Amino acid sequence: MANLTISVAGDVLKRARMRALQEDTSVNAVLAGYLQDYARADDVRRDRLEALERIIALADQANTGSGGRSWTRDGLVVETALAEGAGRLVSEDLHDGWQVEGMRVWNPFR
Repeated sequence: MANLTISVAGDVLKRARMRALQEDTSVNAVLAGYLQDYARADDVRRDRLEALERIIALADQANTGSGGRSWTRDGLVVETALAEGAGRLVSEDLHDGWQVEGMRVWNPFR
């Protein structure tokens, strides 16, 4: 293991020692952990990018999509309510006067 000497203001070192003591560790251990994380940051970034690329590839292979449909927030709330068998839907997020498959949707707050 290599040694490292750094310069830091005395009050900073004192506060760091007090905090390390409260956390049952040492300033040396905290700095060693930080340096390990710092040194492998590129590896972590690369691993995350590779994972994202795998997720995107899986999504492309799944061959799913919207079928050309687009949604609004209100429409999704209503579709969810219908799918769950709601007989009545009241939401401050919906516009007054919606009529969906015989179900009146209104906003009592408008």
